[in-house]
This record gives sequence, structure tokens and C-alpha cells, in this order.
Amino acid sequence: MTESRFSVTHVRMTSDRPFADVQAAFEQRLGRFEPDVYQPLAEGGDPAAVRARIEAMAGSSGFMLFSTRDPGGACGSSASSGRPCSTSSATRCSPSR
Repeated sequence: MTESRFSVTHVRMTSDRPFADVQAAFEQRLGRFEPDVYQPLAEGGDPAAVRARIEAMAGSSGFMLFSTRDPGGACGSSASSGRPCSTSSATRCSPSR
């Protein structure tokens, strides 16, 4: 078994803007991950070309969106309490890896 450790910095920000506006502005700066990027590897393609394509998916922020989740009613109930749900998963694309 291999064990890896990493640090996570949790950043909490508050805003007077509606959650949907903040979310849209944040997601606008994200690239979008396209899962079919790996297909050429399965067909014997060039790994460097696949890596370059993955790195090109990063948005202007250097991050890319892998998926979104809508927990259904949970966001509606927490939005009324002023604590919206997190609906995005973004990861920074690091070309040095």
C-alpha cells in the first residue's frame, strides 16, 4: 500500500452578491475537463500530445472544472439560511507534474 500526504488550504470568502452570481463568475474563469482526452492513449497515441491537451484545458485561472453536483433540495434549504452549497469541483492544472 502506498500512502501520500498533501496539504489543503481551505479559503472561505463572504460576498453580498447572490450565490448564483458568484458561482457564475467563478466558473467563467475555469477550463473544462474533457474525459475523452485519454482515448488517444488507449489507441497507442503520443502521451506528450495528451498531456499538452490536458494542460490546454485549464482556464484563465489555471484551474479546470471536472464536474458539478446538484444536491437537490439541500441547496434550496441552505440558501435560505445564507449558507449556499458548494456545487463545483475545480483542480489547478500543474504543467510541472
